[in-house]
Order: sequence, then C-alpha cells, then structure tokens
Amino acid sequence: MDIDAYWLTSPEGITCGGWGLYLNLEDTAKLGSLFVSGGMWHKKRLVSEKWLKECTKKQIDTDMPGMCTGYGYQFWIGKHSTFLAFGSAGQLAVCHPQSGTVIIARSGCTDIQLMYLERALINFFEEPPASALPKNASAQSELSSLVSNLEKPLPKGECPKDMSVSLGDASLIVSGNTLTFSFGKDAVKAGYGHYIVNNGIASAFAACKDGIYIKKYDLSSCFEEDIYLMLNQEELVCRVIKNTVLGEMPAEYTFSFKE
Repeated sequence: MDIDAYWLTSPEGITCGGWGLYLNLEDTAKLGSLFVSGGMWHKKRLVSEKWLKECTKKQIDTDMPGMCTGYGYQFWIGKHSTFLAFGSAGQLAVCHPQSGTVIIARSGCTDIQLMYLERALINFFEEPPASALPKNASAQSELSSLVSNLEKPLPKGECPKDMSVSLGDASLIVSGNTLTFSFGKDAVKAGYGHYIVNNGIASAFAACKDGIYIKKYDLSSCFEEDIYLMLNQEELVCRVIKNTVLGEMPAEYTFSFKE
C-alpha cells in the first residue's frame, strides 16, 4: 500500500496497539479505503473480511455523544452504517462502506466542528445525491489555487543577533537566518523568515520581547508547539506550550539551564 507510518514503540520494539500511530492525510485515507472495501486493495485481499465485519460491528454500548452509538474492536460504531476512528485532538476518519465514502479530518476538530460535520454527514447519508456533481473547471481552478497557497504564518519579529551559548545540557546557536537549540537528546532547528523541516517538524523563529520565540508544526498531525527562550548571563529559561492548535488542550512547562 506504500504507507509511511510511525508507531510509538517500547524499548523492546512493541507497539502501543491502541494509539500512537502517526499517519499523513493520504495514508489515513488509504487505510479507510481498505476498510470500506472489506479488506481488499487493488483487487488483492490484505485483511480478513470476517475480522473486519466483527471489528466494525457494535460489540458494546457506550455513552459517547454525537455520531457514535457503540464500540467495536478499535472502531467506534456510528449512525447510518458508518464506523469511525478517532485520533488525538479531534482527528478522525469516518467510513461508510455502502457508498464507499471515506472522510478524513487531520486539522484538529473541536466539539462544535464535529457537530457541524455530523449534521453534514447525516444529510449526505440520509439523502445521498442521485449523481455526481457536474464538472466545474472554474471552481476546480479556484480550489487548486487556494490549496496551493495555503501556508502557516511565520513568527513576527526581528532576527536575533548571532550568538553561541552553552549552559549545562543546553546549547543555543543563532547564525544568520538559522537557529539551533539542543538540550539532552532533543534538538530544534529553525529558520528566520522561512520554515526548516527536520524529521517531519517545521520550525521558524524570531526575536520576541523577552528573548526568542520558536514556532513548531508537526506535519504528520495537527499538533503545534510554542517555545520561548529567555537568556541572561547565568541562566537559559525555556518555556514550552504544546497542543496550541486547540485552546482547551494546552500543556505548558518551564525548565532552565545553568552552569
């Protein structure tokens, strides 16, 4: 299937099983297509049809509100013959085998966005269109232009002066339009005026009121991260705010490095 996936594993190489699977949009859609086709991929059977029927059938009732009516084996069972996979921070896949429809959300859905999505799906599945929409070259061109010009905003501010600082287990180097911040086994490489992509993470930086601000985007998920570096003569303070894409899920912590 040519899927590029990463699954969180233990030191012994055992996957989490129920979570921790990182997939991009296209690969998530491939898996959804595999499931709605009964385990077939390009006329080849990859997954047992019997197993798929069991895991996408309601095994227990749940009190999950909205689209779900119960739970199967690793799948939520939805209304109108759908089954769903929910990921962290509102990511989801909705599968409707009867129509062969797979709908993927990777940008992080809030509760109100899920409510609107549920309404749209109910309307679609209750009264599916009799035929496909006619081709609209103008609308397709407009959509293609919009998608090709989508971009994340860059951090605002001046470019900090060149510096090279080493305090404890941390080092901070600013050279021209590139910043490298490392601490222990972790490292961030960011660009000024552009994003630098490293291991699926896009990072950019700029000077802020109290130091340096770094913006990070995980390109394989909906997660964002803000890093603030405050430096004085004796200490480097690092403030990290994770999951900033969803206001209700922040995780903030601060740590410092000294000689």
